[in-house]
Amino acid sequence: MGSALIVDSVVLQLDLTGVALTDAQKAAGWKAVDDGVAPGMIEQGDGSFVAPVPDLEAARSIASLSRYDFASAAAKAGYVTWPEAAQWAAGNSLPAQVQSIIDALPAEGQGPAMMDALARPEIRRNGDLMPALATAFATNDAGLDAIFGITA
Repeated sequence: MGSALIVDSVVLQLDLTGVALTDAQKAAGWKAVDDGVAPGMIEQGDGSFVAPVPDLEAARSIASLSRYDFASAAAKAGYVTWPEAAQWAAGNSLPAQVQSIIDALPAEGQGPAMMDALARPEIRRNGDLMPALATAFATNDAGLDAIFGITA
């Protein structure tokens, strides 16, 4: 069980930490949701959620996960180890393969990329590092989409 930010009946963001919602979060559109809800799903009148007709680019443009959820999903998929995921989720360090893609960038791009990957509280599916992460994780767009719960 987790929570989702829902705007105009569309799930925009998930938080799977299980932390109780505050009144402020509820007022901003966050709701408790069951497992299986993913970004891009549409809330029905009865409180259930359905996947929209797939429009991958639209789903990718709105999909994001907290750094914790992204690191956890990457570990579940076998892209990083659980100890690496724990350090990444806490904002302490990056998995070796992620650090290596940042180290390969031109010097002027390394700092901003490090800040993006390590300090940003949410990871966006269409973020600038996603193509490099696909390479680092030895996967493709479908593998990254799966981390974000996007299905074709």
